[in-house]
Amino acid sequence: MKAFLTWHDAAFREVHNLEELGASCIRLDSTLASAVTRVTVLTKYAVRFRYPGAPYEPDVEEAQESLGLALEFMETVLGDFPGSSWKKADERTSASRARANPKRGHTSGPAGYSVTFRLPVR
Repeated sequence: MKAFLTWHDAAFREVHNLEELGASCIRLDSTLASAVTRVTVLTKYAVRFRYPGAPYEPDVEEAQESLGLALEFMETVLGDFPGSSWKKADERTSASRARANPKRGHTSGPAGYSVTFRLPVR
């Protein structure tokens, strides 16, 4: 959400609250409303597991479900970025080709996904 807001030159407070950040995203693009609603439940994970010995650890099913929600949101938002794609790592553009073109970026994402993006010059 912060990347989306930054891309749109929208100011936001330095918070981890996805409801607050999501509301700012929706003001810029109302089509994100349902995606934001689904992902706001992840706010509880923003700081809960930051340090070892946290009082609660999610089980595998909860972790996979949460990761799925995050990936779904990223797919929705990245679909709006010019020249971007979000896909399985085995389908991605090679990192060396991405480095060869300064207007193109590539980074590995969670769970074997990667994001490739090409940002237009403003």
